[in-house]
Amino acid sequence: MTSTRSSTSVRRRIAWIASVFLASALAATGPLRADDANPRGAEPATDENMPSAAEFETFASASTIDDEAARSVVRAIRQLVVDTGAGQIRELECNEVLTLAARPVVALEFFRETFVTLPAALRTEGSGLATYFAKLRRAVQLMAARAKQTPESRTAVAYFRLAEVRLNVLSKSAITVPAARAAATALRSNAVVAALPDDAWREFLVECFGVARSDGDRAWVDWMGDELQFYAKRHPEDLPFVRSACEFDISRGEEFIETDPKGAGPVLVRGLNGLGAEGVLTPENLALTKRLNRGITVAKIAGFSPTVGYRTRTIWSAGNYVRADVPIGGDWKAEEADGDQEEWSLGRIGDHGPGATVTVWKYKTSTDYVDEEGKVVGGDNIGARLKRSMNDWRAQVARVKKISPTIGRLSKSIAGTRGFEVRGKDDLKDEFRVREWYWRSELWPMYVFNVVVLQTGGNLDRDPEMDKFLETFHETPKEK
Repeated sequence: MTSTRSSTSVRRRIAWIASVFLASALAATGPLRADDANPRGAEPATDENMPSAAEFETFASASTIDDEAARSVVRAIRQLVVDTGAGQIRELECNEVLTLAARPVVALEFFRETFVTLPAALRTEGSGLATYFAKLRRAVQLMAARAKQTPESRTAVAYFRLAEVRLNVLSKSAITVPAARAAATALRSNAVVAALPDDAWREFLVECFGVARSDGDRAWVDWMGDELQFYAKRHPEDLPFVRSACEFDISRGEEFIETDPKGAGPVLVRGLNGLGAEGVLTPENLALTKRLNRGITVAKIAGFSPTVGYRTRTIWSAGNYVRADVPIGGDWKAEEADGDQEEWSLGRIGDHGPGATVTVWKYKTSTDYVDEEGKVVGGDNIGARLKRSMNDWRAQVARVKKISPTIGRLSKSIAGTRGFEVRGKDDLKDEFRVREWYWRSELWPMYVFNVVVLQTGGNLDRDPEMDKFLETFHETPKEK
């Protein structure tokens, strides 16, 4: 640990340089006095040595000490904060702060250091940092009141505004989002002048990220998401940060998609496209893979179309006659099929879409089957089975919404399917949609297959997981 004597030496160095700098200006302007009239509606002076706006303007214009001398103060303050940890910056006099604020180039470096070293300063100063910030705030008000503004002076003010935001984040105080957004925008518009250290900005965003996850303020969450993505685009090699930024977008997009689809939808899509980009998501990261897939489902149900697709796994029927792909981490559950006529029985809980069941039956073409009423139906008689099944479903509809005796093919990989759709409400007024397809297999010519898809609840017109299942539905070739 550095000794108190060392910190005292640094403190004396600051005071000496500041007094020399101040003396050069006072020789031309006379003593600075307290400001009784607030410039531009500013807060009252926090110290008796604080000048009026006019006096500060004269003081700043008359200073003759070169910038390098003032930079020595900045370096000394950094040493006081970071190296000694003595907790003495609160004792800096207002005139010492004004010497730094008077020169835009130096003010920029000073307030940038204030932002960068703030976590260390908070650890050493504790609650006493509020007194120090009151002096800085008054100096910034005087800077902002000057008639002539430069890129350096505007950027210096922006750095202090962000330092205030950072202090509030770390001390869990109220945060003013418009000020934070305006300050960040000002830094980006003067990026060359600002010379924002990437590591400090990343550290700040991580601090904000924790607040944004637990804070319900929509404006703060939106700004935080934009800042995370801005950094992620500049640093695509920082994969942990990129993933966190994308996951944050996905979370806030899902949260607001129902109440504000126009605002939340593009945010959700941005997060999904970023997380699904090449090289960002590894197969080993199962939790984020599930996050991606769930977000895609939510986005598509809401009517948005991310460019990335589901990460899927292939599942097979009981006898391995057919297969299909489902999103990893989805709610699909296979039930035991009898392996005779019933080839596959799947169910899916409708947390992010309609509830659904899929059943696959197979019938031997050389066998005659007797139904519950004693009627004989040949295994290859697709027409009779199609008509009988559609009439059975029609009988369960208390209120018909749609009956289609013919529908499109089951999937691109299976030719010659015939199907129907029945849609309506049952006796309990629950809406359902059922589709069935029949076809004689080319790979297994001794069988006729029947797929039954039943969906209930939710948006029956938008079920992207089911669409993926049907799109990838294939017959499985015989093993040689």
